[in-house]
Amino acid sequence: ILRYLKIVPLVRVRDGLSNVTKNYETMSEVYTVLGDGIPFCMFPEGTHRPMHSLLSLKKGIFRMAIEVDQLYDRDVYVVPVGLEYGDYFRFGSSCLIQIGDAINVSSYMREHPDEGDAETYRNLLGILKERMSELITYIPDDDNYQAIWDYTRIKTAGRRPSSLQERLKNNRTVISSVLKDFDNADAASLLEAKLNAAKEFNNMRKAEGISYRSFGFKHPLLRFVGKTLLALILLPILLPFAIFSALPMIVSGFLCNKLIKDKAFCNSVRDVVIFLLAPIEAIITLIVGLCCSVAWYDILLLMLSFFVAPAIAYCCLEW
Repeated sequence: ILRYLKIVPLVRVRDGLSNVTKNYETMSEVYTVLGDGIPFCMFPEGTHRPMHSLLSLKKGIFRMAIEVDQLYDRDVYVVPVGLEYGDYFRFGSSCLIQIGDAINVSSYMREHPDEGDAETYRNLLGILKERMSELITYIPDDDNYQAIWDYTRIKTAGRRPSSLQERLKNNRTVISSVLKDFDNADAASLLEAKLNAAKEFNNMRKAEGISYRSFGFKHPLLRFVGKTLLALILLPILLPFAIFSALPMIVSGFLCNKLIKDKAFCNSVRDVVIFLLAPIEAIITLIVGLCCSVAWYDILLLMLSFFVAPAIAYCCLEW
């Protein structure tokens, strides 16, 4: 299925050294793809985490680019891409995809013929990291990450940006000022007090169950009343969808809350659970409906409902 979707596997060291040799076969396929002038996409961090930062970039992306440069008589480029999420966990959230300035790997190799492999990889990865970090909300300081992000959310909470791109700009402005204060001895103590206050505020916010999305509305009470009335009016329509989606939501909720420690992986788990259970529920509905002599169009409507029910139910929960 993955191969049909034009996805090829790359084995990581943590999957076992004996399996890493399988990458040679995959890489030869990638070289052929690139040799045919078809773009190939990689996630150079090699893993994921729900944070606005960058992990150490793996050298494999440039190892492959240099190999293709040596195999074919054409320039090879690495194009940085930034993924900026409106929210990592909320259903139906937005995502901004930004394309950065391409790195001409072939040109770099021609201009630096005397560099060793280690130096070449280090320099190219440095360029890629710099260009990727310009495309996202980027907090380089892991030790103070949560405090800086809390402070950024508070500083931008009252603004209602018209787009994710505008919010990205606001985030980067605040983070830039914070990082400058870290380097300023006179401002450092004041900044530390601000970050501690932001951390305390965030703990209070979580204890009260208040979302950052709740800030910045001019008339929160009217908004609450309006959404509540809308939910009550639509309840006769929404309730069946909530019932139809109960099984996959309960199963995925149990897996994410009890078994899976990597919260960034939970969205994928929910998708897979829905993908697997919806057809099973539809088949059971078909069998029961036929046994009970239910009209075929009612059976068909119920079967289709299982596929759209989770999306509608998640939207209702967001409201």
